[in-house]
Amino acid sequence: MSGQLNSTNAGVTGTSLARRGVARYAMADGGRAMCPEPWQGNGMTGLNAADHLGPIEYIVVRFEGSKFSGAITDALGELLDQGLIRVIDLVVVSKDMGGDVAIIEAGELDPEVASAVERLTGGAGGLLSEADLLELAEELEPNSTAAAMLFEHVWATRFASAVRAANGTLVLSERIPHEVVAEARASLLATAG
Repeated sequence: MSGQLNSTNAGVTGTSLARRGVARYAMADGGRAMCPEPWQGNGMTGLNAADHLGPIEYIVVRFEGSKFSGAITDALGELLDQGLIRVIDLVVVSKDMGGDVAIIEAGELDPEVASAVERLTGGAGGLLSEADLLELAEELEPNSTAAAMLFEHVWATRFASAVRAANGTLVLSERIPHEVVAEARASLLATAG
């Protein structure tokens, strides 16, 4: 998947994770859609592992400039070390001033950044397809870079397993932006004060 791509003429085949909704609304199927073999770190494989997955989330973080510095890898490493998340895939997409797109695998990053990314993913990956990344690239402004990450919320594994065991189904999962929460808290404090 590495190298230079022009998002206007690149052929895309297959169905991306984003279009299938697997990454954004993961685990609605009981976790069976995404289970790398072997599931790293816990020795489980196949459907056995799918029964013990926490919610999977797909996020994209955008940075100005066409070079990924890896400044976020320390914070991700702390979450990983605390057992809160498991990074399943992390790929960097960059768009230069001319609109040319580069999909950058870990081994193509600066050695220090590449080492940090490899530590986070354990060398696993490949679930984010070229179609996912080209879709992301279309949305990037020129002279910007994005880190596309697919990760498991390990902290919620037991709860997710309990929901599946009780034949429960996730019907809504929504992230509320930090700014919205901060504004609501400030408003409450102003009203109470």
